[in-house]
Amino acid sequence: MFSQKEKSRFVAWFIIAQILDIVMTLICVYKLEMEEINPLINFISLEKLILVKLFGISFSVYLMTKYINYKLVLQAVCSFSSAAVIWNTINIIVELVARS
Repeated sequence: MFSQKEKSRFVAWFIIAQILDIVMTLICVYKLEMEEINPLINFISLEKLILVKLFGISFSVYLMTKYINYKLVLQAVCSFSSAAVIWNTINIIVELVARS
């Protein structure tokens, strides 16, 4: 168990990572015209992508605040969310370098 303040930090970390993931995906797919690895994103519109991501974030935050009481689990969830942002950033850099 840990304090509500610590849990709030993990939730904020998760939300920021997810928003950055949305932004990075939009940059990659719609601005740089890169191909998305996730096949579902290739078949849905921008509006639906954002709605699905926002629903997923909201549902995840609900679960994190109500049911997850173990620091290790929250650290893992936040780390995996951050890994997607790091991966997208690396891909953008590599793509931009390759194009120049």
